[in-house]
Amino acid sequence: MTTSLDKDRHGKIESMGIFMISSPLITRMRAETLMQSSKGRIFTVIFRRRNDGKNGEKAGDLRAMNCRTGVKKNLQGGMSRYNPADYSLMTVFDMVKGDWRRVSLDTITEIRIMGKRYMVLEN
Repeated sequence: MTTSLDKDRHGKIESMGIFMISSPLITRMRAETLMQSSKGRIFTVIFRRRNDGKNGEKAGDLRAMNCRTGVKKNLQGGMSRYNPADYSLMTVFDMVKGDWRRVSLDTITEIRIMGKRYMVLEN
C-alpha cells in the first residue's frame, strides 16, 4: 500500500493498480557506495530518523539532508568512541547545519547524487 508521501515520490504511471517507480531502484549497499565515492560532491539523502530529535522530530520521521563527504572543516582530531560502520551509520558533513552528522544506512529511502535520483530498496 502506498501512502500519500510515497505517491509524491513515485511516478504517475499506474499499471494494474500498482504504482511504478520512475527512478532507478538501488540497494542500500549501492547507495552507500555512491555516497562514499561522491568525491566531495554535494548530494541529498532522505532517510528515517532512528531517534527523537532535539527540535521535536520523532523517530521514524523522514529527514532530507544535503551533505557531502571528504570535508576537513571542524575536525577535532580525536577518535570516535565507536565505529559508525558497526551501527550501520555513515558520517557526512551537513551543508545546511555546517556540522558533522551521521546517516542511518538502514533507513535510507532515496538519494539524489550527480544529477540522478535513486530510490533505495527496503531489505
